[in-house]
Amino acid sequence: MIVKRFVLCAAMVMVTFTNHYLAAQDFNLTYTTEFQTDFRKGAKWVNLLRTDFQQSLGSSVNIEVASISVARTSDKKLVDDLQVYSNIEEENLPLALAILGINWHVGASSIFVGIRNLNEDYFNSPCTSLFTNSSCGIFPTLSANYPIANYPVASVGMDYKLKLGNWHMETSIYNGTGYNMFVG
Repeated sequence: MIVKRFVLCAAMVMVTFTNHYLAAQDFNLTYTTEFQTDFRKGAKWVNLLRTDFQQSLGSSVNIEVASISVARTSDKKLVDDLQVYSNIEEENLPLALAILGINWHVGASSIFVGIRNLNEDYFNSPCTSLFTNSSCGIFPTLSANYPIANYPVASVGMDYKLKLGNWHMETSIYNGTGYNMFVG
């Protein structure tokens, strides 16, 4: 009976400390799935799993990590088009880094240094949502002509943001070539 009470108390203490410690972290898991068909050649199922993690290192510095995984049931093209159907369709990708770096906030500005995908900053808005993660990438005129770090790959870079009232300014420097080296 004493051992049972001890184990119960130890578990409660561990849960209390664990919950307090986890409150300083931010962890998100997003799952997107699509069923695609052309009503003639067949159908396939495409899945995107994204994990995001953020850990504070102090009052103004955070570590940010995000990864993506893509799985589809068939390699067969349903549409003979470069853009295909989907914004998430890509070859099977067990694990690829989307973000890995440090973000430093000072007043109205922030600077990120590390590995990053361009979609994180420039192509996630209500106006460009149809292009985000598209099969051809960012705007096709950019992704088809320049070696940029576009979905599903990322590259080393630096991103600076400044918010002044209703104005939001941003600039970035990337090495230009995207990789997904964590692929199995």
